[in-house]
Amino acid sequence: MRITIAQASGFCMGVRMAMNTILKHAHESDEPIETLGPLIHNPQTMELLRKKNVTTVKTPAEVTASTVVIRTHGVPPDIRGQMEARPVRIVDATCPHVKRIHKIIGQYYAKGYAIVIFGDKGHAEVVGLLGCAKGKGYLIQTPDQIGKLPGLGKVCLVAQTTQNLSEYERIKERIRAQYADAAIFDTICRATDQRQAEVVALSKSSDAVVVVGGKNSANSTRLADLARASCTHVFHIETEAELNPADFTGTRSVAIASGASTPSWLLNRVYERLSEIADHQRPLYQRIFIESVKIAVSFNIYLAFGAALAAWTASYIQGMSANYLHMAIAWLYINSMYILNHLTNITENQYQEIFKTDYIYRHRKISILLCMLTGLLSIALAYQSGLSEFILLLVASFAGILYHMKLLPKNNLPFLRNRRLKDITLSKDIGIAMAWAVICAVLPNAGVSLFTSLPSSGEIVAFLFIFILVFIRTIFRDLYDIQRDNIVGRETLPIVLGKKLSLLFPYPLLVLCALVPIAGFFTSLIPANSLLLLVCPAYLLLVYHLFIKNKLAGWAVFSLVLDFTFYAPFLLILAATAGLVPGL
Repeated sequence: MRITIAQASGFCMGVRMAMNTILKHAHESDEPIETLGPLIHNPQTMELLRKKNVTTVKTPAEVTASTVVIRTHGVPPDIRGQMEARPVRIVDATCPHVKRIHKIIGQYYAKGYAIVIFGDKGHAEVVGLLGCAKGKGYLIQTPDQIGKLPGLGKVCLVAQTTQNLSEYERIKERIRAQYADAAIFDTICRATDQRQAEVVALSKSSDAVVVVGGKNSANSTRLADLARASCTHVFHIETEAELNPADFTGTRSVAIASGASTPSWLLNRVYERLSEIADHQRPLYQRIFIESVKIAVSFNIYLAFGAALAAWTASYIQGMSANYLHMAIAWLYINSMYILNHLTNITENQYQEIFKTDYIYRHRKISILLCMLTGLLSIALAYQSGLSEFILLLVASFAGILYHMKLLPKNNLPFLRNRRLKDITLSKDIGIAMAWAVICAVLPNAGVSLFTSLPSSGEIVAFLFIFILVFIRTIFRDLYDIQRDNIVGRETLPIVLGKKLSLLFPYPLLVLCALVPIAGFFTSLIPANSLLLLVCPAYLLLVYHLFIKNKLAGWAVFSLVLDFTFYAPFLLILAATAGLVPGL
């Protein structure tokens, strides 16, 4: 069964901005926050916000918190006035597109225009728009209702941002015919237009369509209605638990679309559930193979073996023969630290709902055992390798454990509010890259130069190359997990920079990754075939473009493809050494 995720999926711009705004305030203070009405129409996200001490009130009179957030849909001017009269801090999370419509209505109301609004009766956004019209607003849902409007004179036409675009086009034609001088504005959000157009196209080429979004979400419901016009098997769900395998018997292709308030982590869980349903339709040998791959990826075995190959590559850059003991140490250490990091991230926060489909979450006892076993084995092998290697790995292991420990008591001091190393901004991204670079590039040389001499030029090149490569890989993972990280409070680089700027950030990093082996080659600091390391930034560029085009759906596929980065240089250099491909 082929599964396709619509490119225009996940949070829209307005919802993403609102979530970022409210999470920023929630992370900075333990004080309760209230929203005037649900911030967004997604029950699962609202439940997670509730655990962040963010609750919902219906009217300004119910407000008890010192901070009140205006929902993405906006509020009428009189409601805002009531809130401003109260001793509270107001945080405006109104979608910029909705604010634009408020401004248009305000301007044309002042000019004496009647305001005609194409929207859903009772929808929060429409209530706010009608409030801006101050009694001169007229709500319509169909073109036929235009003829029933009273004599209005001058007319201004706007639409709810998530309305049906084709229906709005028909309404605009009728308005022009009836009111020649009408002021007509295209106020349906471009993201809404893209989602609707893509759903129509996908529903025509798929046997089934799954729309993920709140049942109370107007735009999600509209997407499902559009899909039903072209596809007979359409399912509007809120979570993956609503999917019934029997509904997909004989299905060859299924498309997944989402409303503007659906988080990407929930979308990924639906994809994984559909993948499980598809896998059960496969022959037994294929199911065993797929499950084995998922286990290798989930428990970081695949990634850790990539670390062993990265240690081989680092040794090659330094002109050294690969030491299989050092490769085994890298494999075991990275495997142990990644499982430890994952376990602590899951067990120490209240947002376990997000992680419930993770293998490590579902098999925590096995994970703990594997973490301890690989950690102790790495230390034992390091002891066998030599005193310097043993000391270096002990320090690295202690640093990995210390990263999660609370080093300071709870306080409100602005510069000391980060009680653990992991709470420091970018500590995860830099710390992971540093650990890899030390274990893969420094450890193989530890017995020779750790305490006796300065690092060689080859060691410096290998260190920089591994550090940058792993840093880029970590940024890619952060982009994949950006909404989940934001909810649980991790300040990764994409969260600090914002998603828009973060999407541009990998390009200079990829250039820097390419410059390291180029500089090393032309200064004769590394072996000639090391220039084949350019395959890494080239491959990562390809992976990145597949990722932003939504072609790497599902954590297993994404991880397999991304982490092959560490396998590629090993295989290419090995092939060149064996004469299977041209060397340099």
